[in-house]
Amino acid sequence: MVPGLVPEAAERHVMSEDEARAECERLNREHPARRAFQWFPRRTAPGKWTVVRVPMAGLRVDRDQTVATHDAAPARPNPELDPPVGPKPYWGSG
Repeated sequence: MVPGLVPEAAERHVMSEDEARAECERLNREHPARRAFQWFPRRTAPGKWTVVRVPMAGLRVDRDQTVATHDAAPARPNPELDPPVGPKPYWGSG
């Protein structure tokens, strides 16, 4: 039985694995809420499958994009301008 569904509703959504995978592909491609959710096949019993909707967590990615974009890391300032690192020489009189 599918959690969250009454038994009668769960039985109406049972399908074969191939049907569930095809339905997931269709929903992930066509559903208006495909940017907020993903659909996956789920086995409820041997030979019985259903489709579950899972919210996309974290970063919202537009799956219609073909190229990922990233901001470049900030350029490091000229290392020659950095202050010296290490002990300072002692210039006192001796």
